[in-house]
Amino acid sequence: MRETIRSRPMLTMLLCLAAMLVVLIAVAHVQADQAERSRIDPTPEADPVPASELEIGEVRIVDAADAVNIREPQLRWRKLDGPFDAAPAEAAPSRADRARYLAQDLSRRLTVWTRPDGTPVHVAYCRGAPGGCETRIEALSRELVDAADAHDLDPYLLAAVAIRESGLDPAAIGPSGEGGIVQLHPQGVGAGVRYVRSAAYRARCERRPDACQAEVLEVGAAHLAEAIEGCGGVEAGLGAYNRGRCGETAYSRRVLAERERLVGGT
Repeated sequence: MRETIRSRPMLTMLLCLAAMLVVLIAVAHVQADQAERSRIDPTPEADPVPASELEIGEVRIVDAADAVNIREPQLRWRKLDGPFDAAPAEAAPSRADRARYLAQDLSRRLTVWTRPDGTPVHVAYCRGAPGGCETRIEALSRELVDAADAHDLDPYLLAAVAIRESGLDPAAIGPSGEGGIVQLHPQGVGAGVRYVRSAAYRARCERRPDACQAEVLEVGAAHLAEAIEGCGGVEAGLGAYNRGRCGETAYSRRVLAERERLVGGT
């Protein structure tokens, strides 16, 4: 009996230490999520200040033989400042492959930290998605590729806009009610988009891996493509997408830097 009584303080102390360890781990996870969220701002950006000119629009070309196992944006027949050139059929990756490559890069971008076993831990608002974050990223990547293809855009450019606008969080709502991963304005191009207009619809869509983003991306991609064509270039078109008029801005620079980050896998 005395041994049992003497052992109780030791057991209590061990339980307290274990509880403190659990709390410290939870706090570390929360801080990591907050740090990542600060790097991926899930609200629309507004930058009327012109940015310095960036060198874009170069046409990149590689031999078809060199294109094997290279991620789509690095297949160098692509160019940013106009319609894409035709690519050799044998060099062009399939839609499924392009969506898979994009999903891999978006998953890396939304990773807060990696467990010792190599499993990625994504930002908190993505972890709660139906089927988990990887399932949502894969679904959104397919929608991004489809919308970009439909409007002759680089899917990585469209994905970069989504990252800068919402952090790839479909539930993000902007200060003026902008909705969807590319933040369509409810009084502008998003006026006819159900996901933007209806909060009840958005809530139902959260049960789906793709969060009903197909229409959002279709309208957003069309708007971006029109802006790029009407403004005469990607930088000026990105400025128009963000502030409603053509012009190179800091927003343009950040989107293009985001694209390069995705392409580079950093």
